[in-house]
Amino acid sequence: MRILHTSDWHIGRNFHGYATLDAVRAVLGGIPQIVREKNVDVVIVAGDVYDQSNPGADAVSVLQDVLVAILDAGAKLFLTSGNHDSAMRLGFAGPFTRAIGLHLVTDSADVGSPIEIADEHGPVDFYGIPYLQPELVRHLPWVPSAVRSQREVIDAAMDLVRDSVISRKSDRRRSIVVAHTFVAGAESESSDSERAITKNPLSAGGIDAVPVNIFDGVDYVALGHIHGRAKLAEHIRYSGAALHYSFKEANKPRGGWLIDLGAAGVDQTEWVDFLVPRQLKEIRGALGDLL
Repeated sequence: MRILHTSDWHIGRNFHGYATLDAVRAVLGGIPQIVREKNVDVVIVAGDVYDQSNPGADAVSVLQDVLVAILDAGAKLFLTSGNHDSAMRLGFAGPFTRAIGLHLVTDSADVGSPIEIADEHGPVDFYGIPYLQPELVRHLPWVPSAVRSQREVIDAAMDLVRDSVISRKSDRRRSIVVAHTFVAGAESESSDSERAITKNPLSAGGIDAVPVNIFDGVDYVALGHIHGRAKLAEHIRYSGAALHYSFKEANKPRGGWLIDLGAAGVDQTEWVDFLVPRQLKEIRGALGDLL
């Protein structure tokens, strides 16, 4: 199975007062070609699909067109929600779209319940961990009532995932986790999407960063939230954002990870660049000279 790991599309975002909708439409519109040329079986979007919890009609239209084009190109899709998304709005049609290969996993109650997608080696279990706000998920039976931080709630979620993986391992299954969170060791650019989590008073000084080893026990972890690509371990990676959404991101590559999954787990990884129509450039000098 070949997987394209992407995240943080932020459809509908403005950049210093300018709409990025045409640019993100162009970038995401190139994914179906990658699917065809690289023989991609599954495209992952690890959260922050939209930039706002209540996206405008034009943003919804862009997402619809991109998803249809990816499905038409022959790939299945697995999306989870980030801190910018409304889990309810993004996932409202999930039960109906699974039949066509579009898996919208946004409900925190579904953590630990995998979506099975098979290849020639057998079943692959995809586990979605949407952005989990501790105070909003304490009512769930798998969440300890004293949970106060991202670290604690992700720890509980991964315990649930590992229990499921162990119970299903006899079938020679492989496992993929798709999560939207901040993991220790990843560089955080100072853009709004990161500040929404790292400004939490419990996360000062990186205390709330999730340790890498919390994700032990699965074959690959596709992360979203950080806008620069990052390899935290061979099987734990951030893909970064689809566009450059701040000047601190200007030199960050934009694209996704191609993950080749064999019979025993990850065989190979490869970076594939997205075609960004307008690159950010920073010019310094005296104002009079620049004008």
